[in-house]
Amino acid sequence: MSTEEREYAFYPDSFGHLSLKPLHLELTFDVLPTRVKVTNNCTFFYQGEGVCDIITLNCNDLQVEQVGYYPVFKKLGKTRRIQSHVASFKSSSMDSSIVSLKYTLNKDDNLLLIELPKDHILRYGDEIVLKLVTIARPTKNILEGIYYDYTTPSSSTNKD
Repeated sequence: MSTEEREYAFYPDSFGHLSLKPLHLELTFDVLPTRVKVTNNCTFFYQGEGVCDIITLNCNDLQVEQVGYYPVFKKLGKTRRIQSHVASFKSSSMDSSIVSLKYTLNKDDNLLLIELPKDHILRYGDEIVLKLVTIARPTKNILEGIYYDYTTPSSSTNKD
């Protein structure tokens, strides 16, 4: 299929091999008129070569409030038992069990670079649960469906 025939701009094959595969995202949205705050507990599986000491994530037009990881949790593995996995890192006081991580927000490239501590470097087959708290502020093209949803004059819903 040529690029011109494709329905969407991006497909999984557009990105190549991911060394850090997302397994589960638990998202909590706090929506206010001026911003959306998202708490994301995300589980990743490391399938890269060698070791991983820096995690790189896309972070376009986001304010980063918190980056950390849960040091103790039940691995998802092949069982994919989501409920017991989530309960394992939420069983203790959520914020007291989180280890803060150093990070750099590269606004020019829209990347969040997260440094892993030496005792938690990832090797093939490892899983990690990150906690990310970010804020997005609405504009005409960011979160437009939540804040700026409108019907164009040429829309069929405006025709008699």
